[in-house]
Amino acid sequence: MPTSADRGSGPLVVVAVAITGLLSTVGAAALGGYWANQSVQRQFASQRQAQIQDQRRIQYANFVRATAQLCETRYESDSGPKVSAAATEVLNQQAVVLLIASPSLRKSVETLADYVISATSGKGCDNSKYIPARDAFIDAAKDELG
Repeated sequence: MPTSADRGSGPLVVVAVAITGLLSTVGAAALGGYWANQSVQRQFASQRQAQIQDQRRIQYANFVRATAQLCETRYESDSGPKVSAAATEVLNQQAVVLLIASPSLRKSVETLADYVISATSGKGCDNSKYIPARDAFIDAAKDELG
């Protein structure tokens, strides 16, 4: 038969087991919450990076479109307000691209913009110069976007 000393430690063991169970539950909940929070933060960062890449693609396409538009406008008219407006659009698009581009892309941006703005040979742009400059920009943009 158990003695009174043996019976006195029984409730202590029960309390110790209950406290240990409670602490392990709280600890597991805290770790689970932390891991879930980290996962959500990684997901948001990934989505943000994808949005940034999408915006870069849009701006790069707008820049190429503006350079082609300037060449087309020059083909239709050697000078005048339409050519000035198209050249201004190229400069605006160039500025946007330079703001978001990596240093490795800047040279091809400047080369393409400088060519189409200063192109004076005949009507429009010389495709033997425009296309390689455009393609160099596109290749550099592809490398940057991954």
